[in-house]
Amino acid sequence: MHPNIEKAWVLIELGRYDQARSLLAEVLAADPDDLTALTAMAQVALQLGDPLRALEYCSAAQRFAPDYAALWRIRALAELRASEDEDQESPLARRAAAQNSALVAVELDPEDADNHRVLAVTQREDEPEAALDSLDRALVIEPERADLHLLRGIVLRRNLSAPDSVDRAERALRRALELEPEYVDAVLELALVDLDRREFDSATARLRQAAQLEPRHAEAVRETLTWIEDQRQQWAAALHWEPDEDESHRRTVRSLHDQAQAEADAAERESREAAELERVLRAMRSDFPEPDPSPEPAGRGRGSARSRPVELDRPRAGAGGGIAALVVAFLVIAVIRGAIGSDGAGPGSRYTPPPTVPAWYLGPTDIRVPPTYQRPALPSNWPSLLQRPTYAPVRPPATPTLPPVTLPPGFSPYGG
Repeated sequence: MHPNIEKAWVLIELGRYDQARSLLAEVLAADPDDLTALTAMAQVALQLGDPLRALEYCSAAQRFAPDYAALWRIRALAELRASEDEDQESPLARRAAAQNSALVAVELDPEDADNHRVLAVTQREDEPEAALDSLDRALVIEPERADLHLLRGIVLRRNLSAPDSVDRAERALRRALELEPEYVDAVLELALVDLDRREFDSATARLRQAAQLEPRHAEAVRETLTWIEDQRQQWAAALHWEPDEDESHRRTVRSLHDQAQAEADAAERESREAAELERVLRAMRSDFPEPDPSPEPAGRGRGSARSRPVELDRPRAGAGGGIAALVVAFLVIAVIRGAIGSDGAGPGSRYTPPPTVPAWYLGPTDIRVPPTYQRPALPSNWPSLLQRPTYAPVRPPATPTLPPVTLPPGFSPYGG
């Protein structure tokens, strides 16, 4: 293996991708067909955020080693990253191509846990349950790999909505930290679990721990801590929120005014009813006058026919006609009361005045959340501020077996 390739692998492991690319470019300038250099360059391009260039290097290397599983693995990740580019016209086709490439890698080498891991990465957005199955197979092969437990926690928390998903994600992430106590990506994901549960103190402590472990996350952590403080203040305000003092006073005055108006209306109705009743009684008295109480003439004997006044043809007190007249009077009164008291609200309806003091004015019976309060939600761009989990670089065999290939004169994998 060329010495520059060995140095490039060390630089890749240290995350110094620009320096690795310079060394690999020198190798490919001397030998454009070097399979190891092409594979390493594909991975460098992927880490530098250029998935289309990574696909070009993969295609060039696969002309010499079409059955090399590591190349299919890198190709799957490059297709998946390209599908996230907003300029791409067919992200679904890119994701399908990524999953197909990962399946080819698994078929070529089913005993490699990395192949199952990459397959899970391509499945987690559209088929999270299938992604968990792929991770289970990877953990059977290498149960002590922290990155596999991390990816399992990410799928459970971000891609599944079952009631126990967050608890299962927490167990997977804690297992990753047991295997690697300073695994910064697991610490960050556990901070997100704490935020889901509104455990702001624990989330703050984890975010600060992540910033100490990995200074490149400091800016994202600082922004997230600011957001947490804002959420904490909103939540505290919601727990102690009460109506504004001026608004409370206005509501009380309005309620008392309505009550006084209702009482005045009721008194007016009663006055009208009493006046109408008096009018009916006067009319009844005019229809049935009382007998003349004049004294008997002197000297008239008690048994004489002249001693009694002449009887008039009219109803007497206690007769059937008087009872009928009283019944008619009561019916008229009932009709008048119904016409006056209905107040246009339908038959039989009655007005019930409000209490003297509104019930809500006596004090809150539960926690009232302001209408403008929004429940805590994660910032939409928070995950994008952090680097993606890093994985161990793919090392091809030191001396790969190359199939016999006859190249035309002047052939270059760069198409030049």
